[in-house]
Amino acid sequence: MRGFSFQPPIEASIAFLASIGFFLLTAAIPIRGDVVPIVLLGCVYVYVVVLAARWGGPLYAVPLAIAGGLGFDSFYIPPTREFGASQWQNWLVVFIYISLGMLIGVLGSHAQRRAEASERARGRLADDQAALRRVATLVAEGSAPEGVFNAVAREVGLLLGVDAAQLRRRELDGTVSEVASWSRDGRPTILGMSSVEVPIDVEGRPWGTIAVLSGRDETFPADTRARTAAFTELVGTAIANADNRAQLTASRARLLTAGDEARRRVARDLHDGAQQRLVHTIVTLRLAEQALREGNGEAEELVSEALEQAERGNAELRELAHGILPSALTRGGLRAGVATVVKRVDLPVEVDIPDQRFPPEVEANAYFMIAEALTNVVKHSQAGQVAVLASPENGTLKLEVRDDGVGGADRSGHGIVGLADRMTALGGGLEVESPPEGGTRLTATLPL
Repeated sequence: MRGFSFQPPIEASIAFLASIGFFLLTAAIPIRGDVVPIVLLGCVYVYVVVLAARWGGPLYAVPLAIAGGLGFDSFYIPPTREFGASQWQNWLVVFIYISLGMLIGVLGSHAQRRAEASERARGRLADDQAALRRVATLVAEGSAPEGVFNAVAREVGLLLGVDAAQLRRRELDGTVSEVASWSRDGRPTILGMSSVEVPIDVEGRPWGTIAVLSGRDETFPADTRARTAAFTELVGTAIANADNRAQLTASRARLLTAGDEARRRVARDLHDGAQQRLVHTIVTLRLAEQALREGNGEAEELVSEALEQAERGNAELRELAHGILPSALTRGGLRAGVATVVKRVDLPVEVDIPDQRFPPEVEANAYFMIAEALTNVVKHSQAGQVAVLASPENGTLKLEVRDDGVGGADRSGHGIVGLADRMTALGGGLEVESPPEGGTRLTATLPL
C-alpha cells in the first residue's frame, strides 16, 4: 500500500472500523426525503471512495464503497430500514456485507501488491540487462580491461542506487589494490561505509572483488549480491581476453624472433661451412687447371684437394639439411624421423610410435617437438631412461616424452616456451608435469 506502513492485519481492522463509521455517518445525517442534499452527499461519498482507492488501494476503497451503498439503501432510498434493538437482522446484514467488502479489499490489495512487485522486478530486470549489454559490448569489442573496469563500477553503482562502487584486485603478496571506482558525488570513498563484496574469478582462479558501498544507515536489498554477481563474469571474461591477447602477442613475437634467428643461423652455417668449402674448391680447381696448362705436375694433387673440399662441403650441406628437416622423416614418416634422433641420444629410449603417415605439417612439428624434448632431457634431466609415445586420438595426434630424471623443469625456459608456442600456433597445446625428484612428462596435442 502506498503512503501507509501498518501491517496487513492492522490495516484490515482499520478498514473495517472505517467502513462501520462510514455507515453510521450516513445514518446520522438528517436529510431523508431531500433529494438534492442526498445527491450531493452521494457525490461526496463517491469522492471519498476515490480518495481511499488512491491513498490506500482496494483494501479501503471496497469496504467503504459497500458501507456507503448500504447507508444510502438503508436510510435514503425507500423503503428505509430501522436499526433498533429489535432489528438485529439489519445489523447482521450490514456486518456481513462490510466483512465481505473487507475480504474482497484484502484480496485486491494483495493482488495489487503482487502486480506492483512484478512490475518493479521487470523494470529491474530490464535495467540489469541494459547495463550488462553495455558492458558486454565493451568486452566483445576487445576494450582494454581498465575501460571495462570503470564501466562496470559505474554501471553497478547507478543500477543499485548505492553511493559508491569499486573493483578491487588481490595482489600476489595478499594485499588488495583498487583498479576502478565510481561514486555518486565524484568524491573518494569514505572509510566506514557499509558494503557488500562479490568475488571475481578469472578462469577458475580468485582475482578480486566488486564492492558496492553506502554511507546510509540501512541494509542492502536482498538481491544486491545476485545483481552484482552478474557483472563478475563479464569482468573475468575481459581479463581473460586481455591476458590471452597479451600471451598471443608475446607468442607471435617469440615465433618471429625464433624464425629470424633460425634464418640467421642457416645463413651463418652456410657462409662459415659449405660456402667456404665451395669457394676453396673453385680456387683449387682453377689452380689445377693452370697447372695442367703449365705441365708442372701439381694438377693431380690440386684436384685431389678440391675433391676433398667438395666432399666436406657436401657432408656439411647434408648435416645442415638434416637439422632443417631430415630426409628420413620426409620419406618414412614420423616413426622413421624420430628413429634418426634417438640414434644420437646417449640414453636408453623406448619408442612407441605407430607406423602410419600423418599430414606433412603434423609430422614435421611432431618431429621437432620430440627432438627438442629429447635435447632438453640430455641437457638438464640427469635421466636414466626416456620414453617417447605418439598416438592418434579423437582427431588429434597425442605426443608424450617422459623421463625419470630430477624433475623441476623450468616452465618459463626458452625450450618449453618455444614448444608451447609451436603447439599453440598449430591449434594444439602443451602440458608440463615436472614435480621435484619426480621426472618430467611433456604431453602435446596436434590437430589432425
